[in-house]
Amino acid sequence: MHSHTQWIRTLALLIVALLLLGIVLLTSILGMVFGGGSSFSGASGPPPMGAVYGGDNAVTLAAKQMAAHLNLDCLKLNPNPDCVGDASFDSGFPATILNWGQSHCPGCLAWVNNHFQCVSFVLGAYGLFHPLDLSGNGSDFYGLYATSTAMSLGYREVLPARGELPISPGDVMAWNGGAHGHVSIVLGWIPPANGKPGMITFAQANGEKPIQTLPIFPDGQVATNDGYWNGFTVTAYIHPDWLPIVPGSLTQPSTQTLPAGLTMMTPYVADAWNDATEVGIPSETFVRQIQQESGFNPNVVSSAGAIGIAQFMPATAAGMGFDPHDPVVSLRMAALSMAQMQVSYHGDDAKALAAYNAGKGTVQNAIASCGTNWLACTPQETQHYVSIIFAG
Repeated sequence: MHSHTQWIRTLALLIVALLLLGIVLLTSILGMVFGGGSSFSGASGPPPMGAVYGGDNAVTLAAKQMAAHLNLDCLKLNPNPDCVGDASFDSGFPATILNWGQSHCPGCLAWVNNHFQCVSFVLGAYGLFHPLDLSGNGSDFYGLYATSTAMSLGYREVLPARGELPISPGDVMAWNGGAHGHVSIVLGWIPPANGKPGMITFAQANGEKPIQTLPIFPDGQVATNDGYWNGFTVTAYIHPDWLPIVPGSLTQPSTQTLPAGLTMMTPYVADAWNDATEVGIPSETFVRQIQQESGFNPNVVSSAGAIGIAQFMPATAAGMGFDPHDPVVSLRMAALSMAQMQVSYHGDDAKALAAYNAGKGTVQNAIASCGTNWLACTPQETQHYVSIIFAG
């Protein structure tokens, strides 16, 4: 009888423990879905574990989702890529992030289309995962996260002025400059080495581009003298200790290499890399393509009459509504053209490159005549063009 009673008590305790565990798990899931905090400040509790996915963590994934829908409408409606600012978003902008921001800051203009701000972007990147504890204008982040309060909450600042690099993708970049400073989200970087610059890629709103790459000088400072960011300085990378760290092998992918003789400081190379990243085509391939087209010389005119850094024919450029002598615009339009060809050829890089060089009609005729051996049926110049770009 005694053993039977003991068995019942043990079973009851086990059931209670399982119920409590279920409540804890349910609370954790709801906290992750609905933001994990009640306001922009004072967020607490540990983040969900295991949130690293294929070179990203929850923060970089959210940043990329937002960046993909910033400022796209004007490019779709107008072939001229000179969209003003990145404070607008299209209908594909992640609704869960927007709803989170608007519920945490009701009526705030910074969470309204055409007024979306850099701070909103950074807060939104963290919001559904583990909201940041402190916020202000972009220029306030450096000071806010240098305090003992921030350190007690698990935040660390690493300083470019001391030659320090971010701890992980997802870290916040704090900028000083302009009226209110700036903030962005680190996506990845390659360190400087052997006296040569590295590069850092980041996502942002209300900046030059939704996803951008800038050189890192050998002393660790980010090169902000690109014309747009003149007068700005990256003052700190802010890393929460609870942010899942992306492994170094993923942070510094070996595929991100440049042709011999080029660095991210070479004029227009960073622009080409950024434009390719923004439209979703392989950045390293696009840089090699432009190297083959013009050697990054914006003043080249071919014997056939193709103009400028991306070698557009005048009639083609006129039909697309831009000046092929403008290297920045030409690179953006070349990247957009390659993205469209990638779609047309279902991601086949070789066919997209061949079509850029010889025209879609030539590629279609080669496919119709030679099937899988289509490249051999294109002009010799096109065969050389494709092979030399793939050879690197």
